Amino acid sequence: MNSWYLPAGDEVDPRIASARVRALFNYWRSLGVPGTVPARSLVDPAAIKSLLPNLMIVDLSPEPLRIRYRLVGTEVVRFTGIEITGHYLDELEIDDFSEAELLAVYRKQRDDGWPVQGVAEYAIQGKRLLRTEYIICPLLDAQGKPSQAIVLEDYLLSHGIDLRTLPTARLRG
Repeated sequence: MNSWYLPAGDEVDPRIASARVRALFNYWRSLGVPGTVPARSLVDPAAIKSLLPNLMIVDLSPEPLRIRYRLVGTEVVRFTGIEITGHYLDELEIDDFSEAELLAVYRKQRDDGWPVQGVAEYAIQGKRLLRTEYIICPLLDAQGKPSQAIVLEDYLLSHGIDLRTLPTARLRG
């Protein structure tokens, strides 16, 4: 497994192949003054219509950090195998993905106040099945606090793998 994450800086890392990740980052940068975090109210879904299936808007709580999925795109729902809108990360049982890893990535974005990009690769029985490329971009809420993020995940499956056969989450309980 070859997974990593790091701050986006001024551009998306060249190891990320996803045009969708680049498109969201460029859109996010276009929303505000360079070097500042834009307000959630500036996000126009019509301007990023082709990205909507892979997008999420999440709420990031102060410590202890909790991630609430405010809005979740249809491709993310297909990937997770359940509707996670309105749920918290800690309410999910995650099969192939580590809750601790996800929290670390979201904490990095929240604490740095800047986009975090990354790659998560997953293998089953020694074969690479899935590469997820993502970016998490902070947004200011109505009170001007960076308590939200717009997230894009792009799922790159190995040849012959059907996304529907890989549900990755279920609700606890």
